[in-house]
Amino acid sequence: FITSGISIYIIFQAAMLGCTPSTIARMTLNVLVENVFDMFPFVGNFFDIFWRANTKNMQLLEEHLVNPKRVTVQSRLIIILISLVLISILVASAYIAFYAIKASYQWVVQSLS
Repeated sequence: FITSGISIYIIFQAAMLGCTPSTIARMTLNVLVENVFDMFPFVGNFFDIFWRANTKNMQLLEEHLVNPKRVTVQSRLIIILISLVLISILVASAYIAFYAIKASYQWVVQSLS
């Protein structure tokens, strides 16, 4: 809870300093990734050694203060890429679920015949 509080504070301060919504979203994504992996014992601790969301967010904030346009463009590209990956996973899951349900339905119909 303490590290999440610090993370939220960093993101809040970045917003107060004028970071763009895409940069704020990228910072939030860094924290989200860290918190998802922290849910798993041992894996989360090992992941924390390499990920360090607050350090990444401070670097993003510093880069934004120096060159806001570049950081905004990078953040938008990363968010678009992640969105495309998530949409692809969603479409693939729907495709697989549809054919699994179809195959199950056909199996039930054949078994009852």
